[in-house]
Amino acid sequence: MSEQRHFLQDWADEIVAELGLNNEAALTPDFTELLDVTRLVAHNVTRPGGPLATYYIGLAAGLAAGSNAVAGDAAAKITKLVEAKIAATPAPEEN
Repeated sequence: MSEQRHFLQDWADEIVAELGLNNEAALTPDFTELLDVTRLVAHNVTRPGGPLATYYIGLAAGLAAGSNAVAGDAAAKITKLVEAKIAATPAPEEN
């Protein structure tokens, strides 16, 4: 486990404990996927949109009784949405 991954897992464990979630309710998220989607939204839509997208991924997973598969599907849908926005944005004109 990389040092960053270890740090993130420790931080996630602290959050789970602080929020009073039990181990059954607390999923082990795909940190790479969540961070990639957050970065994609923040850099291509709006910076505050990154954490908002991550929140909605978690909400979708929670409403589906804590499904990692639903979280992955939600992340993929948000990624496609951002990619469509990028594709629809005209390239800046060169002077």
